[in-house]
Amino acid sequence: MLDIKDLCAGYPSGGRVLENLSLSVPQGAIVAVLGRNGMGKTTLLRTICGLIRSSDGEIRLNGTDIAGKHAYQRARLGVGFVPQGREVFEEFTVAENLTAGRIAKPGFSAGVPAHLLEMFPILAERAKQKAGSLSGGQQQQLAIARALAGEPRLLLLDEPSEGIQPSIVADIAAKLRDIVGSTGLTVLMAEQNLEMVAACADTVAFIDHGAIKESGIDAAGIRSDHERHAKYLSI
Repeated sequence: MLDIKDLCAGYPSGGRVLENLSLSVPQGAIVAVLGRNGMGKTTLLRTICGLIRSSDGEIRLNGTDIAGKHAYQRARLGVGFVPQGREVFEEFTVAENLTAGRIAKPGFSAGVPAHLLEMFPILAERAKQKAGSLSGGQQQQLAIARALAGEPRLLLLDEPSEGIQPSIVADIAAKLRDIVGSTGLTVLMAEQNLEMVAACADTVAFIDHGAIKESGIDAAGIRSDHERHAKYLSI
């Protein structure tokens, strides 16, 4: 579904971050990318969705190389992104945020899809409330629902558990599993919370200094994998 080969990317002021990174994510899977801070997790997701332009390599979505396309073109091809820190439109209502998520979809029509409100009932209850007044967990649910409103084929999640209480993290993990199971959505997420990774991911990939060092690791046993913790996660 998503095949990345020899990807290089970085920032004009900070040099190259991703160094010949390769990774494959199969259709309908949830893959978590783990690594220390500053190793390239966020840069990887932002390069896939087009917010950072790659300098070399391929990003193939269902066989089509999208590396040269703009972010809006990638969104129309089915790439959804939930950034770190959620970044909801705080002065918009919940319903307006969800409508905004549909703009990139070809044949866009206004309105809030009923199935999203069924998936996230708290959003249905607070549809007329401004997003900035929601709790962190509610804002994260809104950010995920807004990305899903565009009906992506690939969903990118950057630190979805950051700053959220454990019970809400568990709820979001369960919802992701349900969504993937019912729609065949493919998910690639950068995450530090091993509880969430174990709860919802299928496999884990480890990133170090801008390259994937290991991938395809069973996520269910990641909490007790002390050897890889020491190698890739400890400071």
